[in-house]
Amino acid sequence: MTDKTHPLDPDELAATVAAFERLMDQMAAAHQPPMDVNISMAQLRCLHLIAASGEIHMSRLVSQLGVSISTVSGLVDRLVDRDFVSRHDDPADRRQVVLAATPAGTAFLDQMRDLGNAQFRELISRLRPDDLRTVRRSIEILSRVADKTTAKADRDTRKEGS
Repeated sequence: MTDKTHPLDPDELAATVAAFERLMDQMAAAHQPPMDVNISMAQLRCLHLIAASGEIHMSRLVSQLGVSISTVSGLVDRLVDRDFVSRHDDPADRRQVVLAATPAGTAFLDQMRDLGNAQFRELISRLRPDDLRTVRRSIEILSRVADKTTAKADRDTRKEGS
């Protein structure tokens, strides 16, 4: 997504990535999840993808995660055991398994999102007003690029399926 008329300075790019990594490390170190959370990062990522899709075939989830079917099956089994995910056979193709987030899974993601938002809100509330506007503007720019990237990936996926 680099604008060819404005090439990026590799040093500036590396410094920006390093700054982002420092911020993520600091936020992770300060983040205090609820004591009753017993879910791995892999399970959380899996749950996020399932919830974002509404319903998703297990084979599609395997493709998105880029791991083996047995790995995804184990992750999904644990999410089903926690009542975070439901699974059923696809009536149109009984060889396919369809996954969906349950209300408990959605509530858990909402709780995690609320905790992350509170942590971010606490951090940005310490900024000067002009710095806060800069952060907001930067996030809006990154969101637009992410939207374009996601739209392109969706188009590419549809072309592969045709």
